[in-house]
Amino acid sequence: MPVLRFKNIRLYLCNLLLLLAFGTAAQERTVLSYSFYNPKDSSRVFDLVKQGLALIDEKPEQALTLFRKAEQLGRTSGFDDGVGYALSFTGLTEGKLGHPEKSKASYAAALPYCLQARACKFVIAFLYMNMGLTFKEQGDYNHANEYFHKALASFQRYLPEHKSIIAVYINLIGIQARMGSAARALDYADQAAQLARKHGQQHYLALALLNKGNTLYTIKLPDSALYYYRAGLEVATAAQDSSIYSSFYLSMGNAALEKQQDSEAIHYFEKVIALNQDKPSAALFGYILPRYSLGLAYKRQKAYKKAEQVLLEGLAKAEQTGLTENEHDGRGVLTDVYREMGRYKEALEQGTLYQKLRDSAGEEKKVQAINELEIRYHTAQKDKEIIQKQVMIARQEKTISRNNIIIGSTAGGLLLLVGGGLAFYRNKRKMERRNAEISRLKAAAAGEEKERARISRELHDGLGGMLTGIKMNLRTLQKQAAQPDLPQKLEEIMRQLQGMGDEIRKTAHNLMPDILQEHNLQQALQLYCNQLSTDRQQVSLQFHGTPDLADKSLELVVYRIVQELVQNIVKHAQASLAEIQVIHNKETLCISAEDNGIGFEQEQGNGLGLQNIRSRVQALNGYCSITSAPGKGTTAFIEIDLKNDRN
Repeated sequence: MPVLRFKNIRLYLCNLLLLLAFGTAAQERTVLSYSFYNPKDSSRVFDLVKQGLALIDEKPEQALTLFRKAEQLGRTSGFDDGVGYALSFTGLTEGKLGHPEKSKASYAAALPYCLQARACKFVIAFLYMNMGLTFKEQGDYNHANEYFHKALASFQRYLPEHKSIIAVYINLIGIQARMGSAARALDYADQAAQLARKHGQQHYLALALLNKGNTLYTIKLPDSALYYYRAGLEVATAAQDSSIYSSFYLSMGNAALEKQQDSEAIHYFEKVIALNQDKPSAALFGYILPRYSLGLAYKRQKAYKKAEQVLLEGLAKAEQTGLTENEHDGRGVLTDVYREMGRYKEALEQGTLYQKLRDSAGEEKKVQAINELEIRYHTAQKDKEIIQKQVMIARQEKTISRNNIIIGSTAGGLLLLVGGGLAFYRNKRKMERRNAEISRLKAAAAGEEKERARISRELHDGLGGMLTGIKMNLRTLQKQAAQPDLPQKLEEIMRQLQGMGDEIRKTAHNLMPDILQEHNLQQALQLYCNQLSTDRQQVSLQFHGTPDLADKSLELVVYRIVQELVQNIVKHAQASLAEIQVIHNKETLCISAEDNGIGFEQEQGNGLGLQNIRSRVQALNGYCSITSAPGKGTTAFIEIDLKNDRN
């Protein structure tokens, strides 16, 4: 059974998570009062919501009572903005308690109040944020992405310094990772961390590091992920922020499981379970998922009884709470456990359930896609009917009005046509400029390599030959000389010339690596790393995917990038271990480099070597992230979109 990569690996926002979907059904038509209200009442509404938020994780029922009190006070006092604000958190809490219909109704009731807020226009930002959370938990990442961006725009407009902007960025990390854009996810993680440091928000800084680790974990870089998990846990521990310890332990356990470190994984999962014993609102991430993973770790250690116990506990809780989205993971592990125990009847039962759940999950996705298409079709039909009715009304109006409509429609169509043509022209010009720039860069690179080859040949054939001639003459002189100390002096000169020759050969090789003419990229990088690896300073390479690149000019650039990364580590890092990882598939190429050296301050990371790396990556329209801290080594991550480079 492979490592469990759960669909709902948590991407955290203050631990406030909605469990079920938001919908527009059952909306109540609300008439806003727009009456005058007492400022004291508005303050009281916000105080009640604040008190509720302090209880929402530990005592959600009490929090729900406070939110409802805030809503009622807002209604009786005429503070409509407060009604929408309170309702948005009522929906949040009802979702946490497993009441999807009530949660949907609360969101539907909150929407008109938030859209028409007068004094506190920022309440719409919180509503959009909660809606984004709901869609994210539902697995609808396109809509979640849409609503989080709406929330971000609203916060930046109404509350530009509010810490919730950081929270939105943190959620966008996970959504972009789910949508397959690791580079954008890592960019959001860096923005969230930067804002958290700027505003002294240690809680959010820890979460940003956690989610950056989660993103690296999803692209199969568990070592890099563990680096950020540990860094984030350090921040949380220093701030005594125990509320998110469980999140780190769950992620660190999954990373350990990925690396086949089962004992360490068991240690982390048991910590998660212990921290969430008395938290009913943490059923999924504090009870169910850690037990599924713990069961897998126990199974690997052949502790089948323990594995069976925790898996059955997790499955029972999933059935009790309705959180069955990852049930097939638990059933799959339990099937393997029973098979290993020789309990074939139970293994068959669990295997059948596992297969049904897998098939059902696939069908649900198909049904969801069909439903979305059906909704879009009916929406288009209604729009069409409205347009037809408007045309009928227009025909009954005066001739001059009809002519104006025709003229206006024609003008509008022409404007759209002209605008579309301009947009197409601009895009075409932009693409031509981009292609020209790429061609220019490739031509420059080719010219640079030709010049390197020429210099390499001159160094090897010219200066190298001259040095060889000098050595031969000196050797002859050494044999013929009569002075007693002359042979020793000549021997010293010989050693110096030998050193010069070695240095020239090394320089010639670096200028023009003939190795790429004789070997594929993977072999060339492996030979280079082996050449620089010593007992005191080990350089290891892991290469995943196709060993060759289709574009040979790009292959040379990649070799140069790795060469520059390794040279920086060897010359400056004072590291005993450097790990280079290259992942190549049809569409992307990822390069990561980690060392356990002395590190440096982020502000000092502008040396010539790092600038060369960044400029090479930028020339390929790639993403480059280099992070370090004194005493904690350095991590570099590079992603190149091969699809865009081919275009």
